[in-house]
Amino acid sequence: MKYKNACCVGVGLLVWMSTALGSGINGDKCENIRDSLGVFECSKDKKEYADNRLHENYSLLVARIKSQFERDQPLGEKYLLVVKKSQLAWIDLRNSNCALEAFEIEHGSQVYEVVVNNCVARMSEERTDYLSDISPGLQ
Repeated sequence: MKYKNACCVGVGLLVWMSTALGSGINGDKCENIRDSLGVFECSKDKKEYADNRLHENYSLLVARIKSQFERDQPLGEKYLLVVKKSQLAWIDLRNSNCALEAFEIEHGSQVYEVVVNNCVARMSEERTDYLSDISPGLQ
């Protein structure tokens, strides 16, 4: 139990530092963080921002593929099915990885949520970049 408490304090400090020193993408909530509630709110904003970018880039990928395969729609539909299957599998992987990263922290606590939110944001940003590189010829 002592390890778990020490781990939570250490993780909380690391999360606060990484969030406070983060990219500043998320505007006011991530600037001048003064307390754990600020860290929590910033992590929620980062997750939402990253999820929105991911959704936007996924939609752009679908549009690129539809355009690229306009003359061979059956093949384009097969491609889109593979993309969709890949995306759904990746979402499961992301969620599992983020639960793994936060495993030793009390489930449902604010620190747990911050760790999960930051993980989801990080992995979603990475996936966004990956999706941007698929079928790049028609961007």
